Amino acid sequence: MRVLHTSDWHFGIQLHGISLLEEQKAAACFLEQTIQEKHIDAVILAGDIFDHAVPIPEAVSLYSDMMERLCKGCHIPILLCAGNHDSAARLSVCAPLLRDAGLYIAGSLSSGVEPIVIGNAAFFLLPYFNAEEARYLYPDREIRTVSDGMTVVCQELLKQCVPGKRNILISHCFAAGGKPEESDRAAVLGTAGRVALTAFEGFDYVALGHLHQAQQFTMGNTIIRYSGTPYPYSFAEAGKEKTFTILDTDTMELDTIPIPLLHPLRVLRGKREFLLEMAPFDPNKEDFIKIELTDTIPSMALMADFRAVYPNLLVFDGLQPEGSGSGLTVEELDALRPLDLVTRFCEEIGGFTPEEDLLHLFQEEALHKAEEQGG
Repeated sequence: MRVLHTSDWHFGIQLHGISLLEEQKAAACFLEQTIQEKHIDAVILAGDIFDHAVPIPEAVSLYSDMMERLCKGCHIPILLCAGNHDSAARLSVCAPLLRDAGLYIAGSLSSGVEPIVIGNAAFFLLPYFNAEEARYLYPDREIRTVSDGMTVVCQELLKQCVPGKRNILISHCFAAGGKPEESDRAAVLGTAGRVALTAFEGFDYVALGHLHQAQQFTMGNTIIRYSGTPYPYSFAEAGKEKTFTILDTDTMELDTIPIPLLHPLRVLRGKREFLLEMAPFDPNKEDFIKIELTDTIPSMALMADFRAVYPNLLVFDGLQPEGSGSGLTVEELDALRPLDLVTRFCEEIGGFTPEEDLLHLFQEEALHKAEEQGG
């Protein structure tokens, strides 16, 4: 079998206020083309189908059209689990009925997980869940974190592995050691939600969603892979290739298919005069553009000059006035302790340095919330 693994389409997402529905439509068309040209036997969608739990109508329409074209047009099964951005209830509406059309959907952990045998593989659809959900289902097991919960759930699923088949887990979580992208804002705060790779050991292949960068790990004989998003959702991903992952379940070999982008993201960095002089000769003026001026404070008038050449100029940046501060990269944000984040927020947004009493109050409330969420 040839199984295509993709995830994190985030239908309805915007990039700096610009809808990406047209880009997602183009990616969906290329997905259909890839299925036909590469003789794909099944498709995995590992969560975050939508960007919001209550998606806009246009996003729902695009999802519906894509599923119809894949199930009825390509005549292959689609295996889909809910991510943290999805509404489990909405996504799994009519799930038993949709199975007859070849669309397998897992919305919530409480619905149970049973192997779906297709060809020489058995698929386990495990949607996004928190520690509290796992504790409810397994009250006799010690589950303090999401990682504990994933370990317990996977131990139970491994008891259902089908002999003689490739046992494939499909899930949506933050695997420990994974590298987030700039657009992974929901994934970078804290470490309580990260899942130890040992939780997945025993499966042949683990198809993950949640992190937007394609990346791969191994644990024993288990291959653990994020497919990454089909489109870059931040300028930090500009120039990075986006791909579909194809798994051959006979040989367990992996291949990647580059996804052409309707509007590639580019960052143009340099001195004002140089960038203005070179702009008319740029052959890709329709790309989504971020400009970073190294010698000038940005202004509305100057932005208008650049936008006359680059109609899809989305971010216009440059030298900052003295004392205006600077932003944080995802890596810097990930390294900060929660109290560091609070202090920085108060100083940059509130204009004051928080006292110890306020920090202590925040810490107590954060611990209380973490306990409620199983962190």
